[in-house]
Formats: sequence, structure tokens, C-alpha cells
Amino acid sequence: MAKQASGDKTAPLVIALAFFVITTLALGIMYYMSFEQIAAEKNAAKEATASKTASSALLGVEQDKVLLYKIALGTATQEELEKLKSSAKEGEVRKEYQALMAEITGRLLGTPQTPGGLVAKEGKAMVGSSKQFALQPNDVVRWNWPEGAKLENGPERSILEAVVASYARQQLAANQLETEHNELEQSKRTFQDLAKRTQDAEAKLKETAAKFPVEVQAVKAAATTEVDATRKQFTAATNNYINDTKAMKTKEGILEVERDEIRGKIDALQKQLVKLDALIEAREDPFAYDRPHGKILFRKGNVITINLGSRDNVRPGLTFSVQPQDVPERGLQTRMRPRIVNGRPVFEGDKPSMEVVPKGTIEVTEVLGPEVSQARITSQTDAVREGIMIGDVLYNAVWHRGTSDHVALFGLFDIDSDGIDDIKVVIKDLSKMGVIVDAYYDLSTKKWVGKLTEHTDFAIEGAYPVYRGGSDSLQAAKNAIDDALHDAKKVARERGARVVKTRDFFPRVGYSVRLTTDPDLINRGYARYLQTPQAAGEGATADPADKKNN
Repeated sequence: MAKQASGDKTAPLVIALAFFVITTLALGIMYYMSFEQIAAEKNAAKEATASKTASSALLGVEQDKVLLYKIALGTATQEELEKLKSSAKEGEVRKEYQALMAEITGRLLGTPQTPGGLVAKEGKAMVGSSKQFALQPNDVVRWNWPEGAKLENGPERSILEAVVASYARQQLAANQLETEHNELEQSKRTFQDLAKRTQDAEAKLKETAAKFPVEVQAVKAAATTEVDATRKQFTAATNNYINDTKAMKTKEGILEVERDEIRGKIDALQKQLVKLDALIEAREDPFAYDRPHGKILFRKGNVITINLGSRDNVRPGLTFSVQPQDVPERGLQTRMRPRIVNGRPVFEGDKPSMEVVPKGTIEVTEVLGPEVSQARITSQTDAVREGIMIGDVLYNAVWHRGTSDHVALFGLFDIDSDGIDDIKVVIKDLSKMGVIVDAYYDLSTKKWVGKLTEHTDFAIEGAYPVYRGGSDSLQAAKNAIDDALHDAKKVARERGARVVKTRDFFPRVGYSVRLTTDPDLINRGYARYLQTPQAAGEGATADPADKKNN
């Protein structure tokens, strides 16, 4: 009993120990199983993360492709274009771009596997017309992305723009077709109306002809008679014309001979008239009583000092011709020399043309005081043997101390031998020199511009048209100009002006110019004033003032 009692005391301990062992085993098994599950779950989480990353990358590529198609279609925004341009998957986007363009080309034009294409299919509808249906991939979508280059811009023309443009052209063609159809219908109605009116007129004509056959026959007979009479008159008139023509040709031959004789006489009379004019003008020297106005006080190089100043109304631009200091005693006739042009003497009739030759010319540049001015030498006839020096005297035929003479101009003034009338340039230059130009003769209107008065001292005579002789096609026009100039000279003389030639006047006022004597150049200058079709062929020119300003 005692032993049994002792055994009874260890039973709970055994039970507790057994429970502990079982619990420990259970907890160990559970911990092991929990650790395996955690590892599995971690692996699953890693796989899920990798799958998510791959899915995100694939989603990004697919989104870029969607943007590519939206841009090609023409529905993308600028923000979406910028997003595609900055895509990290440019290679995948380029592949999709190339596949898209290849697909469009294949669908339109066909491929080796599927020949033909939409262009060929739709083109069958145009068989038999004079036009051929043609469509290129660039017409559907025009998007150039060069190989190896970054994507910079969207398509020049998207698919949507191409569709809208196509429908617009289709609508325009339909409108034009409708307009042409309406015009055709209107023309058709007009033609039908004219046809009906024609039929009505024919019916009425037939009715009238049926009612009045006798009158119609009478009118026809009368018309036939009149035609026959007219034909006879025409035949008689034709024969008379032929006979008259033969007689006229014979008469023309006689008149041609007479005309040649008259032309010869006219040429001889014109030459004689030129000689007579030269003799009349040579009888009087308009500058016979010229007196010097001043003298040269000092010279250094081309700069000189003269004894004329503000008290004498001298101003810059005033010019003088320079003569030797003994000319006042000997007379200006001692300075007369044969006129030389292009190395050859010029003749007036049988006598050489003479002109006063100065030592040179000067131009006032600055007025220094009441009786002193500074000037520059503008030309010297012979600087070595007869140079300008101290004591030489100054001449200007139209300037006097404290005042200036008045002049008028008529004729052609070509002062630089280029075949252009320079009369407006001459007026400007003379005004600058202190010469007062009262009037000039306008060859275009054949009228005086300005007014000749009792104060006009000289009328400066320019060149006249030169006659060719024989059959000069411009002779009538030249005669009109010549008559107008002689009338102008007559008016100048009646107003008390002394007529002088340019070769006499210009050198005496110190105006150094190269006047032309070439007949061709003179006639070329007159061409713009002759007012004939032939004048244009002789070289009509622009306004001389415009020429000099240019």
C-alpha cells in the first residue's frame, strides 16, 4: 500500500514530462513548418516583384507604342509627343515605327507575298479614264525618322490630316462636278430653246415662202441682175486700175528722177545757207568790248589769290577765264586761234573756225575780304609754255562788279560728247557761276521756258540738227526743228539779246566743257525731239538732268 502510494505521487510528474515533450515536439514541428512557409512566401514575393517589374517595363513599351500610333493617327497632344521623344525604349519604338510604315506601304502597294494592294484595287474603278489612280505612303502619313537619329518631330502629315484633306478634295471635286453639271444643264436648256426658235423660224419661213412664191422669185431675179451688173462694174474697174497702175509706174520713174534733182538742189541750198549764217555771224564780235575785271595777286600750286571780293559781289563758284596781262593793250583778237577738235582744225565753209583761247580757267572757292578772294585753277591750256602766273588778268563776259548779265539758251548742248542734250545741266552750272538764265528753248514743246526781257544780254546758240543729204528719212522732222530754232533766234534778237555761239561764250566765262561737233552725236541728241518712229532707232535717251544726277 505504501509502495502504491509512492507510485501514485510520480504519475503527475510523468504526465507533465510527457506533456512537455509532446508540446516541445509540436512547437518544433510548427516552427519548422512556419519557417518553410515564410521562405516560400519570400520566394513568391520575389517572383511577384520580378513579374511586376517585367510587366511594368512591358506596359511602358506598350504605352509608348500606343503614343506612336496616336501621333501617327494625329490625335496625340504636344505633351504626348514630348513624352515619346524622351522614351527610354527608343529602340522598341523605332521597331514599331518601321513596322507601321512597312505595313502601310504593304497595304497600299502590296508585298511579294500579297501582290496588288489597296491602290491597285481602287484603281480598277478608273479603268478606261485618261487618269491613273496613284497614291504613295507619304500621302497617307508623312513622317520621316532618319535611321540613327533621335526622334525630333511628329509627322508632317498625320493619317487624320490625310483623311480630312482627301475628303476636302473629294468634296471640292463634287462641288465642281455639280457646278459643271448645272452649267451643262443650263447650256442644254439654252440649246433646246435656240433649236425650238430655229425650228419655229424655219416653219415660218417655209410658210412665208409657200404663200409668196412669186414675190420670192422676183426678188431672186432682181438680186441676180444686180449681182451681174456689179460683177461687170468690178471687172471694168479692175481693168482701169491695171491700166492706171502701169501709167503710174511710168510716171513714178519720171518723178523719181525729178525728186533726186530737187534733193540735190536742197542740199546745195542748205550748205549755202550754213555758209551765209557763218559769214553773217562773223561780221560782229559780241565780245569786242570785253574788259578785264581783276587780276591774280598770288599763286601757290593750284591755289591763287585775286583782287576781287565781297565788295564786288563775288561768291564761291564764280568762274573766270585767264588771259596774259598785256591782253588789255593788245586786244583779245591776239588770242584768236584755229579751233581744234580731235586733233584737227574745224572749218566753217572754206575758212577755219576761230576762237579765243585763254591761258586757263579758275573758280572762286572762298571770299576772304572786300577786295580779296581765293580760287583754284580748273584748267590750263599749256601749263609748261604759258602757265597761269601773278599779274594775269581775269575775264567773264557776263559778270560785272556787283552784278551779273542775263542770258538765254537755245539749241542742243552736249557738253560731254555722249550724244545727250545737257541743257538743264548747263543752266544749273551757269547759275552756280553767278550767270542769270532768263529763259531756255524747250525742244520737246518748241516753246520758250521762262521769259526773254530787255535785261537779257546774250542768247547762247547751241548745235542744230545735221542734215545727211540725199534721202535722209528724218529730213522733214529736222526741218521743223531747224525752223523752230531760227524762229527762237529771231525772237531773241527782237528782244535786244546778242546771239553768241557756245564756243565764244563758254571760254570767256571760264566754263570749261567738251562740246561735241560730231554729227552723229548731235543727231543722236536730237533723236528724242524728232517725234518720228525712226527717231527711236537713232538712240532716244533719258532726261539729261536724270543722267547727271545718276
